[in-house]
Amino acid sequence: MSKIQPVRAGCRLTCQIFLFLKRSKDPPHNSNALKQPSSPLSISRDEIRAIYAQGEDAVMALAERLVTRITALETRVEALENQKSKDSQNSSKPPSGDGFGKRTKSLRTKSGRQSGGQDDHPGSTLAWQEAVDQVIIHPVVNCSGCGASLEAVEVLNLNCRQVHDLPPLQLVIREHQSEEKCCPEYGVPNQGAFPADVNSVVQYGSELKGLMVYLMEGQLLPSKRYGVHTSPPRAVFHPRKIASKRLSP
Repeated sequence: MSKIQPVRAGCRLTCQIFLFLKRSKDPPHNSNALKQPSSPLSISRDEIRAIYAQGEDAVMALAERLVTRITALETRVEALENQKSKDSQNSSKPPSGDGFGKRTKSLRTKSGRQSGGQDDHPGSTLAWQEAVDQVIIHPVVNCSGCGASLEAVEVLNLNCRQVHDLPPLQLVIREHQSEEKCCPEYGVPNQGAFPADVNSVVQYGSELKGLMVYLMEGQLLPSKRYGVHTSPPRAVFHPRKIASKRLSP
């Protein structure tokens, strides 16, 4: 081999290195850059010797090119592996995108019955109650045909429907009045006893205090939101403190 051939090979490879480094600095123009493999890298032993003969700068340029190429390939492999491992079970991909690979099959066998409720199913619904809390009468006032008044006409039949509902949540204020009397025999003053839980002039009742504790501890309602509807705000924490003492062992 003549001395000119290694020099030509080194110059040609130096140009390749320069073009590759220039392309590696340019950002990708679209998101499908990983899907487009670059041209294969092929270097002969003579070209490597020629680069070595050019000195340290040429060797470092080759090493940088190889590192950049390896990094790009590793990124591409990782992206492809992540894409392959995703399916409709562990990502937002539709089942049609799973391809024709092996899929898990259900171990359930066909029962021979149609889907949905069966004829022999007993079913369940709200039961009719004989004892009701409130009865609302919807009277017939006028005839739908001629418009005559039917208020004095006897009722022939009642069509009944029942609605199961909750009463409206309303604050009830009860005033406790303790009587004071004086004994006519001995002149001793006497006073009626208030209930044990009525110990302030104005206070919240036991039912409302229990609801406070339930909403704060059971439903995790924030105390700041809860304190907006109570006055004073410390009234929120006092029932919880009392409940904690009573429940503690």
